[in-house]
Amino acid sequence: FAAVYPFIPYQFNLLGQVLTAIRTYGASGKHLADGERSMIALFKESADTFKNSDVGVLIPFYVFYNALDKFIDSTYQVVISQATDNSRLSSFDVELLKVLFMVKYVKEIKTNVENLTTLMITNIDEDRIALKKQVEESLIRLINETFVQKNGDTYMFLSNEEQEINRRIGEESAEMAEIINETSAVIFQDVIREPKYRYVAPHNGRRYDFAYNQIVDDRFFKNIQSNDIGVKVLTPYYDTIDNNSAEAMRMLSAQENNVIVVLPNDSIFLDEITEAIKIEKFINRRGTSLSKTLDNIKRAKQDELIEKRARVKTFIEDALKNADLYVNGDKVNIGPKEPVTRIYEAMAKLVSMRFNKLAYMETAPTQTDIEAIFTTTNQTTLGGMNNQVANKLALGEVLQIIELNSVRHMKTTLKGLVEKFSTAPWGFADIDVQWLLTMLFKQNKVGFTINSQIVSLINNNIADVIRYVTKKEFAEKLLIEVKQIPEPVWVKNTKDVMKELFGIPASGDDTDAIMKAFQHYTQSKTHEIQQLLVEYRFEVRYPGKNVLRKAEKLLEETSTITNPMQFYQFVSNKRDEFLDSADDISPVIAFFANEQKTIFTKAWKYIDIFQNSKTYVVDKELIDLVGSIRAIAAKPSPYSDIYKLPALLDDFAQKYTELLKQEAKPIREELEADRTYVLQALQTKDFADKFEKQFLDRFEELRDKLAHSNKISEVKSIRYESDALKTRCLNEISDYESKMARPVPPVTPLIGGHVVAPVPVVPKKTKKLVSMKSVIISQSVELESEQDIDKLLERMKIQLMKQLDEDTIISLLV
Repeated sequence: FAAVYPFIPYQFNLLGQVLTAIRTYGASGKHLADGERSMIALFKESADTFKNSDVGVLIPFYVFYNALDKFIDSTYQVVISQATDNSRLSSFDVELLKVLFMVKYVKEIKTNVENLTTLMITNIDEDRIALKKQVEESLIRLINETFVQKNGDTYMFLSNEEQEINRRIGEESAEMAEIINETSAVIFQDVIREPKYRYVAPHNGRRYDFAYNQIVDDRFFKNIQSNDIGVKVLTPYYDTIDNNSAEAMRMLSAQENNVIVVLPNDSIFLDEITEAIKIEKFINRRGTSLSKTLDNIKRAKQDELIEKRARVKTFIEDALKNADLYVNGDKVNIGPKEPVTRIYEAMAKLVSMRFNKLAYMETAPTQTDIEAIFTTTNQTTLGGMNNQVANKLALGEVLQIIELNSVRHMKTTLKGLVEKFSTAPWGFADIDVQWLLTMLFKQNKVGFTINSQIVSLINNNIADVIRYVTKKEFAEKLLIEVKQIPEPVWVKNTKDVMKELFGIPASGDDTDAIMKAFQHYTQSKTHEIQQLLVEYRFEVRYPGKNVLRKAEKLLEETSTITNPMQFYQFVSNKRDEFLDSADDISPVIAFFANEQKTIFTKAWKYIDIFQNSKTYVVDKELIDLVGSIRAIAAKPSPYSDIYKLPALLDDFAQKYTELLKQEAKPIREELEADRTYVLQALQTKDFADKFEKQFLDRFEELRDKLAHSNKISEVKSIRYESDALKTRCLNEISDYESKMARPVPPVTPLIGGHVVAPVPVVPKKTKKLVSMKSVIISQSVELESEQDIDKLLERMKIQLMKQLDEDTIISLLV
């Protein structure tokens, strides 16, 4: 200090920076020498100015301007000249303006009041406090005369162009709504940021996210919101009774479900926002029309805009740290902290008051807990105490809303319940409501319907039920209603039917479980009946078909009912029909399950055998025996008499077999006679070997048919089959013999080149064998007169004429 006195050591580096800045931005440039030569000249001239001063004087920084004046660009000189000529400014104001000019482009020094005061000191004994005040007052005058601009806590020299730009910016408007919107954006986007408040419930540890209204001075941020809670920030622009008094704020917070945040009565950040809005409007609206010479000013304004916004955020954060907070009519005593921390603490108090039924949800269920409702019983208890139901109050609240909607004839959807209980006073999470609904469903207190189909553990599996309750795709489709409880007498009657019809005793009072079991056994019983009905395709005379059909229809009608109330009412109303059906189908099922079916089948077989031959049966004992068998077999319910059939069937078989043998004996003799006759006729021929085997096979088939036939009518018809076979065989012998003896047609001779007509060959007539048995009618004939004989002969003539052709000779076989 002593070595450079009356200069101050920092002035050397600072002045070098000033020279560099002036050469770059504010000097004529060509005349200002570089380096130490200019520095020496400036210090010399400044020292000459104070050469007659007393010891203690200090060279103020503005003195260096006088040595630089002739090198400075006229653009800046004229500003200093205008200030000098301005009668509203003092000489001190002009000297301060010179300092501001010189350090305008020196980035290393901040032009705030403190630094400017230091640069204006003229004596070691200077009263710094008084000088600082003088500087502040001078700056105000310079700002008012538009020579200087304040940017935050710094001040900047303005050229004429810059003054013009500032005047244009000042002419821009900043509406109150724009100022508040900008304030809201800083508070709710840059400071608080999160649009939802995460509340950790002390009773169950679950984290609940609550959307909150964002309000500044009665204006919603972005759009109108309708959440149950909010944060309302009041700026110094907000007007209320008693000048935003504590009492007024208490009353306001008591009336609204908001955290009231009253910012300190300092409008500096609002002023900054106002200026920022004006600068932005000017740049956006008129910035493109500025000349290229003003590009530097435009860029400076853009930088200034960025700085202002950064300062606004800082100012607002400081304001929020010291703001008064009110919740539910009381001022909240939260000391200065980070803004978000303070506001969240206040919101925690608001949530605990506004969502006063949130504590009803004592547990914090998960997806696994929902699934466990159907697999364990512990989900219904709390803390291992069997008599204390978990979330009992919450379950009651949900059930009450569903009941209320039912009374009002309103549909209750899963989506509606989730939305309802997410609001005050509950604030439940989605999964809380899903768990509560699932528990109520498991307790049979509510029922579900989806796409007009009832959801139950009878028709759906557990995975389906959980999916319907937890997946968003079903939120609007799933309808909930209070579960209707069937009348006790309906349940009792249903249990009675289950016991009698299925042989399954129903225990417990779970109506869904009883219905599910009933429907299961209904399907099994229906399948069993349908399998039995197949038997009637093979034998339509089996007993009980109508009984089975009736039971099948009743069971199928039951299986289509999905509504529990309708199911229990239907089964109860049809109780007697079910019990009668149980009694009726039991012997039918037993019939097909044991020997009764075999005996019954045999009985009808014997009846059919007799029926086919009854014309030839004259044995009264055998006829009466068949009548006894038919009397049992034809009964609608023969089950108690079937035991009598085996003895009757044995008697029938014995007597009928004897009768069959009697009828077969003469037929067998005739068959053997026909066979012998054919073989004898064949043996006289040279070609006997050609036909012998096939003729023997044919008669053997008839012998076998006779031996195994159980119908008298069939046995009797074999007589005619044998006769026909005999005739057929003899005709084949005759035909073959005629074929072998047929003459060869003669060759036509040629005489003198002319064709000579052949001698005509008279064809030989074919012999045709006809059995007398085929000519005589098979039925019995009584002859009482000559006329009867004539009629018989006439009929025989007709039969013979049918066999007689022009080239045929009939040979009658007796």
